Amino acid sequence: MVTGIDRFELAKFLWERGEDTIPTAIVASRILRGLADKLGQHDSDLKAEYLENSCKFERLAVRILDECHKTDPEKAVELLTRKYEAWGDPNCLEMAAAAQCKV
Repeated sequence: MVTGIDRFELAKFLWERGEDTIPTAIVASRILRGLADKLGQHDSDLKAEYLENSCKFERLAVRILDECHKTDPEKAVELLTRKYEAWGDPNCLEMAAAAQCKV
């Protein structure tokens, strides 16, 4: 059986090879937080792992945006305000707010 750590590494591996890494990281974070919420008190270790991995994806999105801002601030703003059709046309700021990202 695949462990939680293996799942995160697999998810990160796929995320690194995909497109639109910032919105995808936000979605991954929200999915993990939602899974943690559904666990309730049943599996506190798995819940903690999901929440930790949710934060990791949020930090990945922030790190990419920071690096982009250092290189090209205008491009960073474009990444934040661009509408992402694959996710229903929100921009990254809207997605992060809806996902209640805290990082």
